[in-house]
Amino acid sequence: MRRGNLLLGTSWAEIIQVISGESGLIKYCHKIVFEETRNIELYYDLISTSKSALQLAQSLILSIKKWELKCLPNHTKNWIDGHESYLVKPDLTNEDFLSASTLTEAYRSWFFFKKHKIRREELKELFQRKHNQNNKLTTFLRHSGTSGYDFMVALELSLDVLDWNEINRLKVRNVPTETGFIPRFERYVYDCHTWAGKALLKKHFDKFIRDDDLEGVGLDLRFSGLITALYKREKAFEIGEQEWIWDKVKIEATKLKGVMNLERLFYSSIFSQSRKN
Repeated sequence: MRRGNLLLGTSWAEIIQVISGESGLIKYCHKIVFEETRNIELYYDLISTSKSALQLAQSLILSIKKWELKCLPNHTKNWIDGHESYLVKPDLTNEDFLSASTLTEAYRSWFFFKKHKIRREELKELFQRKHNQNNKLTTFLRHSGTSGYDFMVALELSLDVLDWNEINRLKVRNVPTETGFIPRFERYVYDCHTWAGKALLKKHFDKFIRDDDLEGVGLDLRFSGLITALYKREKAFEIGEQEWIWDKVKIEATKLKGVMNLERLFYSSIFSQSRKN
């Protein structure tokens, strides 16, 4: 589904629907919609459930992914830089966010909000103060939940950086009503969210944190939710590598520490347990 492959993505969606029902598939799409995209109209559709679960899943597959958005270039890099900036200066105030003029500065505040669990109502008021003439922001705040990704989208709307037409556009494909087959379990299913992938990551942790080749040990992280994979997808897209061949996409030495610092924030158990081993 991250890959944007309609046939394979639909097949996986059908499997989720068989296991968890329509509501389970919708819940899954709702959980990842802002991890992968900025499709706010799809987000509203997922809340209203006015379409079938499979239609909603296919809209997610066909959405422009974050690393493809022209209005949000270098999103992951800016996110990493914001985290590094926050680690240097963690004592922030609301005024730091209100005065932020770049995404890196605003993302720094996002980490402050996350760390200190700032209340939803206080955040909504802050976002409105940042851009009180933005009707799309006002509508979004009325419908949004409490996840960190929801707050990140609100933050981006408050900076007025999202192109509404681009973020909600779907790629044009012939949409299958059903696929009728089960896709093979390729190595990309073994990422940090499966027990087998987590075990492999821990076993080859030293290779992972050095950004060494992992293909030979049975890991294919190109479509993973890891920060490493997000960063590489973004870089790969810039050079036109749609299938993201890893030897052509390396993390710069100056960025590797920042990438791993952010990995540690979201996947602390892998880091702590691997260090013990």
